[in-house]
Parts: sequence; structure tokens; C-alpha cells
Amino acid sequence: FSIYSQSIAALDAARLNLGSTPPLSLDIAGLGSFRNNVVFAKIKEEAQIDELRKIAQVVEDCLMSEQIISPESKAFNPHMTIAKMSKMKWASKKGE
Repeated sequence: FSIYSQSIAALDAARLNLGSTPPLSLDIAGLGSFRNNVVFAKIKEEAQIDELRKIAQVVEDCLMSEQIISPESKAFNPHMTIAKMSKMKWASKKGE
């Protein structure tokens, strides 16, 4: 198997394990950044954060079962990425 086909199999398994999960509605509590490189929205409601953690755990377990990833050593911190500054056109232009 290629890493691509293993990834597809793992994500299919995660989708089956999650079943027919209703769409998530997220309330935003503000913005933050990681190392001044990634801008993200903070999730406001604890119940929404818990639901995102459950989904992430299912996906992580399925990816580990296919040996695509190893166990993550740091805790998952649910957020919504808004922008990666390194991907912005103006961020790569030095001296302007």
C-alpha cells in the first residue's frame, strides 16, 4: 500500500466510526496566533471544543492503526486556522 491509499483507508474508517455526526456550529471567542505565523480563531464553547477533541481522537486512532502517524505527545488544542502568514504573497517579499 502507498501512504496515499493508507491515508484514504484510515479516513474512511474514521468517517465510519463517527457515523452520521450532525454538522458542527462553532462560536468564536477571538483570535490568536502561533509564533506570529499562524492566525487562528479560538473556539468559545467547551461543548464544541469537546466535540472537536472527540473527532480528532477518532481520526488520530485510525491514522495510527494504519501506521501513518505515531501517538502525538502534545495535547490537541481545537481551533480554526484563518491564515498561514508564510503562505501570504506579501510575507515572502523581503525589503518591501
